[in-house]
Amino acid sequence: MLVVCQDFELLPEQARLDGHGGTIGPGRQGWRNVEFDVVHGQLLVRAEVFAFEIGVDRHLQRAASTDGRDEVDGHDPALLTNELDGFRGDIKVHTIANTRQSRITPGGSMVSLFRRMHAEGGFVMPNPWDRGSARVLEELGFQALATTSAGFGRAIGKKDQEVTRDELVAHVADLASFIAVPLNVDSEQMFPHDPGGVERTVQLLVDAGAAGISVEDFDPQIGSIEPIEVATERVARVCAAAGPSGVVVTARAENYLYGQEDLEDTLERLIRYRLAGADVLYAPGLTVPADIGRVVREAGAPVNVLAMTGGPSISELFDLGVRRISAGSALYNEAYGTLRTAAGRLDPRVRMA
Repeated sequence: MLVVCQDFELLPEQARLDGHGGTIGPGRQGWRNVEFDVVHGQLLVRAEVFAFEIGVDRHLQRAASTDGRDEVDGHDPALLTNELDGFRGDIKVHTIANTRQSRITPGGSMVSLFRRMHAEGGFVMPNPWDRGSARVLEELGFQALATTSAGFGRAIGKKDQEVTRDELVAHVADLASFIAVPLNVDSEQMFPHDPGGVERTVQLLVDAGAAGISVEDFDPQIGSIEPIEVATERVARVCAAAGPSGVVVTARAENYLYGQEDLEDTLERLIRYRLAGADVLYAPGLTVPADIGRVVREAGAPVNVLAMTGGPSISELFDLGVRRISAGSALYNEAYGTLRTAAGRLDPRVRMA
């Protein structure tokens, strides 16, 4: 398989295409530190750009299969379609700061990749709160990441559910431009009281680069879980707005997070949300294996579970049929707990303040 971009030859056959990735280089004519990996059939290519700037008058000169056939010339540096190793894919080139990323995806985009990840098996999707934490998690090999409303809020000096829509959209755009894996968004109630309502929020998040979004049924303005009819109607509106983009919609039943441990009501809500169009179902706070197993069996859609101390292990959750596991604000809390402890050791007098 051969890809030539600005006369730089990228030869992925030098390493195994089995998910272990590799490093190719050094680059020339404007490329260096080229790396690639294959995740769920997606070829991810990263390279620093140092000698030229991409403009509308520049183009990817050639993309071809190994035998030199199927050459494609074009003047659009953002999109070049080509046949590589028997599948059709899109080569998408993004310039972010001094980094150029190429993505070759059989289905096209991060959205389609994220949707395929829910089709079978299971995966862990941890929650970064800024670029630094996102980089660490991506380098560790996690194949999808999710924002955390509580972690992000605290990181910018706010409480959970105090982040504005503009702040969330900017955060999503920043992370999505920085990572090379799908990003799911903890979008709370989808800001129904902001201009344009939930429909506008969906569009803003899609435009910002979200591969998935979520909508929950706890209303912070009244401090309680919404009536099931109100919550279901919002889920339906979110799903209708998200439909054209294909973005994955997760509907959340928040009972257990707020002390209402009613499995029957929770399950009824999840089923209603699925019938309203939700792709993934999520009841954060479930820890009893039998309850989780019942939700997986009866909800009728892929289930996300929040990893919690005292709950089943990751392997046990997968054995129960859970499709996706997230961490919420746990990693943020752990990191900042370590910060406080280390700072206290630095100067014990601060504990007296």
